[in-house]
Amino acid sequence: MANTRANFPARATLLAALGLLAAWNPSGAAQPGAAPAGAAPGAAPGAAPAEAQPAPASLPACGTGNICFTADDTEYRRNRVLLHNIVIYQGGSVLRIEAHSAEASSLDFADSSWTLEGAVLLRTPQGKLAADRATVHFVASRLGGAIATGGPANFEQDVAAGDDGHTARGHARTIDYDPQAGEVRLNGEAFLTNGCNEINGERIVYEFAQQRVHAQGAGGARVQGTIRPECRPAHPGNGTAGAGP
Repeated sequence: MANTRANFPARATLLAALGLLAAWNPSGAAQPGAAPAGAAPGAAPGAAPAEAQPAPASLPACGTGNICFTADDTEYRRNRVLLHNIVIYQGGSVLRIEAHSAEASSLDFADSSWTLEGAVLLRTPQGKLAADRATVHFVASRLGGAIATGGPANFEQDVAAGDDGHTARGHARTIDYDPQAGEVRLNGEAFLTNGCNEINGERIVYEFAQQRVHAQGAGGARVQGTIRPECRPAHPGNGTAGAGP
């Protein structure tokens, strides 16, 4: 069956009832035109694999709730701290942040902002962000949020096998991760897909818990979507998508 292309109003709220988020669970064979293996999360079809930041084989022990880091070297400059090939992680949590370089006002996670550059990778309970550059905020020794930029920055939601959900992937020039609101905001040539259905707009807001999408165009432009009725999204752990029986 041919693909179905649909245009929506510039300020459209897209729910499962519209079909863009419907049936995002089943698995199948590889979808033609899908991003190649090893490509950055949410990368557009045909995109080259991202250059991954090398990670240590193992990390030093970190007590539950503590935030720890390891780096090749640390340099102090007046009121700034520079670190190279840094990994920030939290004991008892999946939280992990990697980058070629990081700059912060101090080695303090109670209330601080960190500027990360070079193969930035952010892993959270909700998913992953991959970007060229990011600003990460810590509040009360917790990740308060992150703003990632790139050409483009990529997002992927983690959904455990057996969950009633889909794996959402997207990219945009800027991605704002807001754990308090439980959402990511994709701004600038934003794109979101579940492996079969796609949506494009200037701004897309994706809510983790409800798996709800809000999208709008820029300057009166219309939101555009593609629905592939016979395609079944990848099941978590399968990593493939394809046509139905």
